[in-house]
Amino acid sequence: MSKGRSRLPALLCFAVLAIPSGGAAQDLGLLLGVSDDYRDRRDTGFPQRFSTYWITWRNGRAENVRRMEGLVVPRASGFWRLAVTRACSGTTGDEMRCADTLWAAPGSRPLPRIRAWKPDDPICAYRHFEILFASPTVLSVVHEEGGSEACDPDTERSYTVRTYESPEPVRFSSLGQGAAAAFQDAAKRAINYGGAPPPQPQDEMCHTDPEEDASWIVNRAATAWIAELLQERHRGICRLSAPIKWELPTSLVGYEEAMLDSSAIGRALPGALQAFPSPGGTVALVVYRDTMRLHSLLPGALEATLLDLPKAEVVMVQWATGRSVARWTQMLAPLGGQRPPQVTPRAPFWTLTFRGAGPVRFGMTIDEATRAANDDETRRKPTTGDCEDWMPDAGKYDPTVPVFQVRQRQVTHATIVFPEQRVAGGGTVDMTEEALRRLYHDQLKAMPDPQGSPADRWLVHEPTAKSDSLFRIVFATDGHRVRFIRAGMLPDVLEYGECR
Repeated sequence: MSKGRSRLPALLCFAVLAIPSGGAAQDLGLLLGVSDDYRDRRDTGFPQRFSTYWITWRNGRAENVRRMEGLVVPRASGFWRLAVTRACSGTTGDEMRCADTLWAAPGSRPLPRIRAWKPDDPICAYRHFEILFASPTVLSVVHEEGGSEACDPDTERSYTVRTYESPEPVRFSSLGQGAAAAFQDAAKRAINYGGAPPPQPQDEMCHTDPEEDASWIVNRAATAWIAELLQERHRGICRLSAPIKWELPTSLVGYEEAMLDSSAIGRALPGALQAFPSPGGTVALVVYRDTMRLHSLLPGALEATLLDLPKAEVVMVQWATGRSVARWTQMLAPLGGQRPPQVTPRAPFWTLTFRGAGPVRFGMTIDEATRAANDDETRRKPTTGDCEDWMPDAGKYDPTVPVFQVRQRQVTHATIVFPEQRVAGGGTVDMTEEALRRLYHDQLKAMPDPQGSPADRWLVHEPTAKSDSLFRIVFATDGHRVRFIRAGMLPDVLEYGECR
């Protein structure tokens, strides 16, 4: 596969608002553009409508969550705001004609008023416009034209990628070396998804046009933005599609995406449909069927949830790191917005991993751990630390906080006993051994429970990374279901939990 890092043609070569990659790891910002559902637009008569979230966080804590109206895009000249407007003429169904238009302007300008047009009679003719993907340089869009049976029942859709400066489609062959050949290859592999299932191969009546290389979109695969050939004819009965095996350049996507293993994401986060990793690979936006979540990507902490968001169609993801976070926050302030009430912050996060839970790491002294967990009460009443259990203050209101064990004033391991408490990889208390093995495969080794009945045993999860070789996660079972889960440092984590 071509790396696709070659220079874009002149019409795409703009400077993108800088997102330095060398900023502090704890400073991160996500500009997330989402769209309403197509079915909602069909029922209400509105054109496509957008919202943009600006989310910043540090050390696992969401510090700023703001929702703005419109699609707010970082461009070379600053932040722009996009919207789709709809204008209709005529007063009755036979005369009614509606057309959508892209509205784009600097972010300081107010959004236009967007009206719903839903007459009692069918609209005679329409031209609808929808944004599928947005970056600082291009838009991936679909145009749909059609009408009622009384006027012009034919419906035609065209899928293209365009710049902000011109509606003219960007030809895929113009993107760089190897792009033309990759499009030709996709044209040969394309399958017709327009008829009755299952999808059918090309035939004499429905086949691609290899020269029509402006018919493509930017689509989201499980963990990456990809190019996809998409040609439609005969009122949608012929809808030919195939992924184009040519990596989209950073100058088109807007940032350098970290590589993620989609199968690992699926195993660790059941139900995950898409994942959008940050450039440094520290967090990811993960889309599920009914929600969106920001997850930590720290080693062994994939399950840690930083934030829950309401489900929506993602059309734009842009990241800021280091000093750019404060600069973007300042530049976005004049655009208004407010914290959405349905956002549920999760901070700090307490998923149990090989190396710790939340901000506490195994091997910390009790003083370091209480500072990391903001545990003022324990600092006021110091523990002896010889051998005792410790639960941070957060455990008073957060049932996911584990119990840590402190030996010789060092945090050695932690234990969870409730099903709502989480462990890296997806295991939970009360899960069956069979389900555990589906999650962790051959990474579990059985050993007798040091003080249990003959039926009891421990399934020990050994890390694959050499850097984690001194740590283990233990699933204590009754031979069928998990009774408790422990993680921590060797040798303490493999000893019975009571202090010696």
